[in-house]
Amino acid sequence: MKFQKIKFMRIAVLFVVLVTFFTVSSRGNNIYTAKKDSTEKSIFAKGLDQYKLQKARHHFIVGEYQQAIAVYDELLLNNPKNPLVNYRLGECYYQTKKYDLAKKYFENALPNAEELEPEFYKTYALVQHRIGNFDEAIANMEKYKAKINPKKEKEIAEADKIIENLKFGKSLVEKPVDVDIKNMGSAINSAYPDYGPSVTADEKTIIFTSRRPDTKGGDVDPYDGLYYEDIYISEWDEENNQWKTAVPIPGKINTEAHDAALSISPDGNIIYVYKNFGENGSGEIYYSKKSSSGRWSAPKPLDKPINTSYWESSASLTANGKKLYFVSERKGGKGMGDIWVSERISKHEWGEPVNLGAPINTEFDEKMVFIHPDGNVLFFCSDGHKSVGGYDIYMSVLDTSGKWSEPINLGYPINTTDDDVNFVLSKDNKRAYYSGYRKNSLGSKDIYVIDVSRHPQISKIEDLTLEISGNILSSETGEKLPGKIYVYDDHDKVLDVVEIKNPEQLFVLKLRKGKKFTLKIKSSGYKTSEEIIDVPFGETKNKVSRNFIMKR
Repeated sequence: MKFQKIKFMRIAVLFVVLVTFFTVSSRGNNIYTAKKDSTEKSIFAKGLDQYKLQKARHHFIVGEYQQAIAVYDELLLNNPKNPLVNYRLGECYYQTKKYDLAKKYFENALPNAEELEPEFYKTYALVQHRIGNFDEAIANMEKYKAKINPKKEKEIAEADKIIENLKFGKSLVEKPVDVDIKNMGSAINSAYPDYGPSVTADEKTIIFTSRRPDTKGGDVDPYDGLYYEDIYISEWDEENNQWKTAVPIPGKINTEAHDAALSISPDGNIIYVYKNFGENGSGEIYYSKKSSSGRWSAPKPLDKPINTSYWESSASLTANGKKLYFVSERKGGKGMGDIWVSERISKHEWGEPVNLGAPINTEFDEKMVFIHPDGNVLFFCSDGHKSVGGYDIYMSVLDTSGKWSEPINLGYPINTTDDDVNFVLSKDNKRAYYSGYRKNSLGSKDIYVIDVSRHPQISKIEDLTLEISGNILSSETGEKLPGKIYVYDDHDKVLDVVEIKNPEQLFVLKLRKGKKFTLKIKSSGYKTSEEIIDVPFGETKNKVSRNFIMKR
């Protein structure tokens, strides 16, 4: 998903920048550029080059990196060794994730780095980090820290956090987890950015976001030079045992603006979409429903209290449809984006969201959330916990008291030195779907499938639940019956309702170990049957067969 919240600030920011430029330029000092971008006579003589230097910096400030690069390239034609311009170009390429180019320009500026601002070493350290050069990154961050004014405690604390993260990331890279990461190939991926995968519980349908030329309208976003986002879909081909070639999702989801996939519901009937064209410019969560013809409805925004005037993104629905986990920057959070959960009150109404709090949310930014089909394991992305890269993917388990465990970093190579944001796990815990920049990509960010069956933490998820399967039977004839099974916790709260429409079909219940449940089984023409099932925490079995007998 392309996070567009910054774009709606750009007009206002650009206005402020231009007003400031014209009001203070007569005094020869522009607060939106570094000192040497405007006043250092040894860099450029006053005149056209200095104006270009300021113009490029303005482009950078408002996020127009391509425009800034174009101006800096002009300046380098006559001054190829100029340290400031090389440094600024390196910054631009860092922001556009072209880290090898960023490194090149930082190295060009390095011989004269002492002439530049201390932040040169900080950004150079971040570039080295993205490339995977941890030792060089740590050394440059130490140089930056040494140049910080001792009174600037906030900057020193930030540098210490980055150094700590670099050391932690290095330790994870040196001890990779046992997983197999495979590119999903040309049926799914293209030469353009493909990301944000989500699959149905049966893994027969995958949706994702792409920025390829056949997106609706075919227009390019002027801010980053890439095609606008659209949502694509692919179905599993049973006959050939492979994914069909992905196509723009049929129906009314895609528009000529950005349309990004957040998730598809486990049953494949609802898609959550991210859009950002509200009156206040805040991102919101929309939903679209699948018709009987397989086409998708025009997305509608989720009502309050899910969407607010603040930024909302990333949504994941539990398998029973009763809880929605999502990310929001609303008031009451711990930091920037936080993870919240809301319980369904009725078909079209959600309850007041609850912040998951510590240890999930941090004072920094949580950006993605995925709730496992069993409802007990959460995967999320954050830059507030110790990481390999910037944003890493973490896992947390809900204990029997209803508290989330301390997040576990999924480790390298799932997490890399880049920002790793998207991750969904299959129902059987064997495969994960994920997007990222890797050496074997088809040209840009691609979607991958990961064999996580040997992952030290993920492989143990199935030990948390007991799966009970069977039939509802008549006591008189042994006939298989349709019906419903209501699952209650020890506070008489309904946790799940399993409906058996086809009597030949086995019901499947997933019960958390370490808890006691009451089951109420109902079938038309029969008395309600009630059973108490106590699943001990130390239960070694993960699957059992059980039939429920109904009497008239």
